[in-house]
Amino acid sequence: MQSLGIIENLPETFTVKTGRGGLHFYLICNGLENKLILEDLELKDSDGDPLHLGELQALGQQVVGPGSVHPNGNHYQVVNNMQIATISKDELLGILSPLKSKDGKQAGKIQKRKPKRSSLGDSIPIDAVAWPKDIKEIAGSEIRGSHPLNGSTSGRNFAVNTSKNCWHCFRHKSGGGPLEWIAVLKGIILCKDAKPGCLK
Repeated sequence: MQSLGIIENLPETFTVKTGRGGLHFYLICNGLENKLILEDLELKDSDGDPLHLGELQALGQQVVGPGSVHPNGNHYQVVNNMQIATISKDELLGILSPLKSKDGKQAGKIQKRKPKRSSLGDSIPIDAVAWPKDIKEIAGSEIRGSHPLNGSTSGRNFAVNTSKNCWHCFRHKSGGGPLEWIAVLKGIILCKDAKPGCLK
């Protein structure tokens, strides 16, 4: 996002550094009701999908606040403690829309999140509850390393995908969203049982 000139064009505002080292910019923007996903159309992630650049949370969404602890042990920290700036919807979308490559071709787009089955878990960022130990590989929005609970002999048996808001265990061929991982973490289900429909 910074290399595309997006961050520099945002108004100075209350800002939080995430446990992963990213940034959350807080803005008051009346009229923005839909969550937007920012993608690069030229660069691809490990699944061949457009590279995930970030998200614009809106009405009904939530983020992890400062002081919270990321699964990797790092804290969310305030890096710019000032009043939250106000911006119009048109101004904000104008800043985000011109995602262009150096040759001037369209390199990115703003997408509304595709409708899917509504779930409480949809509003929980996967990286707020699940994170691999000893990260070995980062490919776009997918981060791969050791299983947080069971460890790994290969060091690559667990992955989270922040774009798709899900996790996957390669040892058990299981996975799911934030709620499924919380259920595994709390001992409600075993990792091998985390499959679609496992939670009623």
